[in-house]
Amino acid sequence: MATIVFAQQFHEKREEVRSPRRIALIDEKLRLIASFPGVGSSLLPSYMRRSYGPEALRVVAGAYSIIYEYDRLRDTVYVYDLLSSSELA
Repeated sequence: MATIVFAQQFHEKREEVRSPRRIALIDEKLRLIASFPGVGSSLLPSYMRRSYGPEALRVVAGAYSIIYEYDRLRDTVYVYDLLSSSELA
C-alpha cells in the first residue's frame, strides 16, 4: 500500500464537506488510491494539467474529484486537491 501525503488545500476542502455519506465515499476512494495508485484517470482538461502537472490523475468520488499524483520510486501518493463538480464546470 502506497504512503499518502495530503496537501493542506485538500484537508481544507474536505473539512467543508458536511455530508457523512460523501465523506465516507471520499475516504473509500482514498483507500482505493492507496491500494491501487494507478487507478485514476489521466484524462484531465488542460487547465488542470497546468495547475497540477503532467502526471496528475483524477478519481471521481460522487460530486467530487480527488486530484493526485503517484511517485512510483517512492511508492507515495501526493493528494493535491478535492474539487467539487461546480469547480469543474
